[in-house]
Amino acid sequence: MTTPQAELAQVRYLADQWQQLVGFNVQIGDDIIQAMSDANVQSLYDIGQWMETHGQGPGQTGIVGVNGIFPWATYGLSHDDYQRMFSSIGDTYMGLTGQSLDAGLFDKYLRRTRATLSGAELRTFLLNDPAMLNQFGWLRYGLDFQQFQQQKLQMHQAFGQVAELTDQQAVQQLQYFHSAQGSNQGAAVQPTLSQIERKQAQQGVSGNVVR
Repeated sequence: MTTPQAELAQVRYLADQWQQLVGFNVQIGDDIIQAMSDANVQSLYDIGQWMETHGQGPGQTGIVGVNGIFPWATYGLSHDDYQRMFSSIGDTYMGLTGQSLDAGLFDKYLRRTRATLSGAELRTFLLNDPAMLNQFGWLRYGLDFQQFQQQKLQMHQAFGQVAELTDQQAVQQLQYFHSAQGSNQGAAVQPTLSQIERKQAQQGVSGNVVR
């Protein structure tokens, strides 16, 4: 079946825009336009993904792809937009986890979201990502990294322990208090605990955490 000229013209228009992202270092002939049309390419993001898969990946010409010369073109982004997005998403990730965002994770989120999320939108996305909630348990209780550190300090002071709690121990205590107080009352540790509550909490730390 012959592809309508209007469809080919639209793909060519997108391809011309995409070529600007790589400084016109990739030649896109009519055969490639036809192939991309057959693949239902409809956006700059689609073109970047197609190019990485069909001969322009880092293992071949090294033009696009995570390790390519123009990694931003993989997602249909300009260099400046790519840098702004990395900075915005990196700030969000750091605020939630206390860790720096690396290129691999950045690539993962760009692909999962088709390079459409802002930092603010990513926050909601991450807080609904089971892998994130499992790795950074405090997120399950609505805490960012700094809030979690404050909770750990409160726990340390309330329990009267010499050694500080590990992240794993603190998350387990958040779960303990969350269950004890009820899901509608949050997971915040109270500044002072009764002797019985303190003993129960300390038992929870020593009994539930594998050292």
